Amino acid sequence: MAVQSALDGVLVSAGHSEADYTETTAAIAHGLRGFTHLFNAMARLEPR
Repeated sequence: MAVQSALDGVLVSAGHSEADYTETTAAIAHGLRGFTHLFNAMARLEPR
């Protein structure tokens, strides 16, 4: 659905994602163009 949306001219964005580098670059290759709340779902870097 996201690929077709990108082909239809819709700006596809990712948000609240734990995607790694490989997954993110694949998504960009398939039409991902924006990011929102980029680090909200990622695993913690260190405890508080």
